[in-house]
Amino acid sequence: MKEIKAYQANFIYFVSLVFVSLWSYNATGLQHALIPAGIGILLSLFHKTLKQGEKLSFYIVAIITLLSCISFVLPLERVIRLGDTVGIIRMSILILLGVMASIVYALHLSSFTQRSNKSQ
Repeated sequence: MKEIKAYQANFIYFVSLVFVSLWSYNATGLQHALIPAGIGILLSLFHKTLKQGEKLSFYIVAIITLLSCISFVLPLERVIRLGDTVGIIRMSILILLGVMASIVYALHLSSFTQRSNKSQ
């Protein structure tokens, strides 16, 4: 099986943030539903530098992804409390993809560390 690269995980995550955010805004009409789209646009700005393998971009994207994933827990609790099944699905998608992207970033971080240890 082919290994997923950090820039590919970032692409999947930022595209899903934008689409799920627009889906949520269309369903609810609430402006704060567009916050994930803003995060996705921010992450998209790092796509090219991630593809080029810049470490600083990697760390910035990993931190933004982790923080955004954590920040979606409260909205998930809210939609669970309201019994909004579609909202639960939307928030679960964002959290699941954020966790998956974070795992990819952690694996790449360990490969960065192993390469730097071998070169020393």
